[in-house]
Amino acid sequence: MSQYQIYVKTAEHCNLNCDHCFTTGSNPLKTFFNASATASFIKKIQEYKSPDHMRLVLHGGEPLLAPLSQLIYFCEQFSGIPLAVQTNLVYNLSENKLRFFQKYFDGVIGTSWDSKIRFKGAEEELWEKNVKTLLSSGLDVEVCICMTKYVVGIHPDEILNKMASLGITRIILERVTEDGNAKANSVFPDYGEMDEWLYQAYQSTSSIKISTVEEIIEGIKRGGPVGDRCRDCQQKIFTINADGTVGGCPNSAQGDHWSTIYHMPEDLFNSVQRTEDISCELIRDIRCYRCDLFSLCNGDCHKLPWQRDTCPAPKKILRSLKNGTNTVTS
Repeated sequence: MSQYQIYVKTAEHCNLNCDHCFTTGSNPLKTFFNASATASFIKKIQEYKSPDHMRLVLHGGEPLLAPLSQLIYFCEQFSGIPLAVQTNLVYNLSENKLRFFQKYFDGVIGTSWDSKIRFKGAEEELWEKNVKTLLSSGLDVEVCICMTKYVVGIHPDEILNKMASLGITRIILERVTEDGNAKANSVFPDYGEMDEWLYQAYQSTSSIKISTVEEIIEGIKRGGPVGDRCRDCQQKIFTINADGTVGGCPNSAQGDHWSTIYHMPEDLFNSVQRTEDISCELIRDIRCYRCDLFSLCNGDCHKLPWQRDTCPAPKKILRSLKNGTNTVTS
């Protein structure tokens, strides 16, 4: 079964400049996507590969910096295909933008929150106001939180309680890769501390659903890896940059190009660079094969290098579930 997720960077730049971001924040040239050419290329991929499932994610930079008319035009081209959006919500949430959110994204809007390195001045108040506006309009809001050293320095319950107080019911916990702004800033957590922090989040009695933990539990039920632990992201994920270049993982696509939207899809799928990136993703650290959790973790995300003798995998959760210390529930 062929499944593709395509990230569409509608704007390469952002109105924020977060230290941990895989993009270069507000520094890139202010480049917007060509909605017509991008939609045409995606349709060619559909014709070329006839995927069983395809999902499109408006991304960036900050996707809502692109002209709203172009965003609407793009979304109108893909009736019947799941659309998602990941936006920082640090801007004036006009009625037109609210209607845009309500119409195209199956009732769910993705946004982000991070401790210390995202908001300046009154930006967090604006973000909270916009989150509440979306929720009061009948939309769900899913919050992505990157596990920087600042986040793992706060007890998970403090963050979960903050999200619950806003009306959030689901969050995603992501790891930071060595791309974009993150390469130049000391934001990476100690893997051992991150492992313990994630285990504490898993044990929390908060009503907040943590998609990352649910994915780990799903892997235990299946008896194998799921999500980015499948080590096939470079085979099934594509990122179309705002300038029309195309890569794989959105974290590195800004500088790692496979083709462009102005070439044919076969040039993308048969790209030498894509083949090399797929091969790199399939290579594990030799130490992985000696680990009792390898069948579940599969070497974890290839974008996360080891820290000396410690890997980035959520070992404490995996081992407790594998050994029956905690019950696997739905």
